[in-house]
Amino acid sequence: MKYYIQSFGCQMNVYDAKSMMGLLNEAGHESTSHLEEAELILLNTCAIREGAEQRVRGRIGQLKKYKDRGSLKYLGVCGCMGQKEGERLTRDVPFLDLVMGPGAIGSIVRLVDALERGNRPVLDLHGIDDDFDEVYPVADEEIVYPRFLSIMKGCDKKCTYCIVPYTRGPERSRDPQILLQEAESLVQKGYKEITLIGQTVNSYHFGDVHFPKLLEMVNQIAGLKRIRFATSHPNSVTHEMLDAIATLDHVCEHLHLPVQSGSNRVLAEMDRNYTREDYLEITRYFRSRFKAPLIQSTLTTDIIVGFPGETEEDFEQTLDLIRSVRFDGAFMFKYSPRRGTPAAEMENQVDDFTKARRLERLIQLQQQIAGENNRWLIGQKAEVMVERVSHHPKQGRVYEARLRTGRIVKLINPEIEYRVGDMFDVIITDCSSYSLYGNPDHDGSNPKQLEIA
Repeated sequence: MKYYIQSFGCQMNVYDAKSMMGLLNEAGHESTSHLEEAELILLNTCAIREGAEQRVRGRIGQLKKYKDRGSLKYLGVCGCMGQKEGERLTRDVPFLDLVMGPGAIGSIVRLVDALERGNRPVLDLHGIDDDFDEVYPVADEEIVYPRFLSIMKGCDKKCTYCIVPYTRGPERSRDPQILLQEAESLVQKGYKEITLIGQTVNSYHFGDVHFPKLLEMVNQIAGLKRIRFATSHPNSVTHEMLDAIATLDHVCEHLHLPVQSGSNRVLAEMDRNYTREDYLEITRYFRSRFKAPLIQSTLTTDIIVGFPGETEEDFEQTLDLIRSVRFDGAFMFKYSPRRGTPAAEMENQVDDFTKARRLERLIQLQQQIAGENNRWLIGQKAEVMVERVSHHPKQGRVYEARLRTGRIVKLINPEIEYRVGDMFDVIITDCSSYSLYGNPDHDGSNPKQLEIA
């Protein structure tokens, strides 16, 4: 049977989709990139914000035409929204055939078999998967970056705004030997870079192996050139972890560390269990570990505006923190109430107009800082790895390549053709707030340090 999987949301969903692909392929099913060919369509969903759920519901409506035509036999909703909504989805969408939570990934073949036997709707919402420590087969496909490797699942933090602990369960870390086996298999398939992921990736611990030790173990895999990880929680950051980023040669010099708010009062209401002072100490220490005069480290973050009860003073404290840290990038969101979380029941919900106004100010400030940080890189040389190749009708070949520090560098129609995974040096020639532009530096010349206004 031909199937199509579309993922929404976080990197965990992308990883889960890859796992389902491997299992379905091994069972004799065939992946297709053409919706009109698919007999089975699975939407691997997110529930972190209301907008994510609305996109999924809109997508379900768009796919009904394939059910009406008869080409689509089975339509399923997987992931966090499936776990959260459960039977409500089958009542709201009578043509839906399958609803499953993230804990049912390992059962996907069994569930599809049930559909083919005529059972519908099929539900699997048991939540926590007992076989999460298994190595799922890797689907044979072209190498695509980023390539995720889940080292743990679930979350114990239970921030008052977040639905994830209720949809993915408590923290469970995978056996490091199994992780090394999975990572080595990816390298054998040709991957040069792997991103370790988890809801709170730096909370990883299995026996006496904690996150810094795991980084050291993965760093020793022959043929692996780059190691990334996401997403960290400030509560689980240690100096040992930051030292590992600075000293392990294959671990990239990038830390994504969600702060969510710059106000101690709001952080307490979110139940984040750290203060702005704690966060500033972490970021100062991280930056202090990189003294190179050229390409250094990058810091990125997540920020929520309009959390219940957030005042103008609270919001100004967030802006002040951004000015102090000078993040290289940020994911910025309006607070979205999630049914079943404590924050959704809080009084003093902030109105949509105020949230939108604050988000606009936040984005403007962060764009300004990111642009200034990027301009500092013009004229410098750094290593990139090609992630995507596209063809522009006027510009010709356009390559998107990534620095070790995570920034994207675009190369417009260079003389040499590259493939995904190729690594080489570039000279940064221009920038925007979001991207850098560069030219290959194959002659090994020393970069000219340009004066930046």
